[in-house]
Amino acid sequence: MISTGTEIDIFIIHLWSNPGDYIKLTNILNNIQDFRFINNSLQKGQYSYSMEDVNNQVHIQNLISERIRASHIVLIIPSEYFIQDSWRMFEVKEAKRLCKPIIYIGDAHCKPEIIEPYVDKVTELIQSDITQAIIELCGT
Repeated sequence: MISTGTEIDIFIIHLWSNPGDYIKLTNILNNIQDFRFINNSLQKGQYSYSMEDVNNQVHIQNLISERIRASHIVLIIPSEYFIQDSWRMFEVKEAKRLCKPIIYIGDAHCKPEIIEPYVDKVTELIQSDITQAIIELCGT
């Protein structure tokens, strides 16, 4: 069971081209009283977005894998071009391969079919819903 002050390492999958929901989510996570949020996500500029750069690709995949492996849970913030971004889909698939619980944050009716098999829980971008989902998936 999660107790007050417990540190929860979270990896957030999102696109930097639409930072509004990411900022809102991190603000929500920082204000949750039930646990302390540790952001394991890669920050803007830590890796290029090109899957064609073979020399850099393996390094980036390893870096992403390390960060996801160190996380308790993975949160997905969808956006218009999310499923077309090869790095985001790599992150989703890698989280599932590493057996990390995945929460999709957004409208359940708008969730792309391609990520359906990877998602364990769907919730809105509301603090109480996110808190409950994290506790449910990490709390045992």
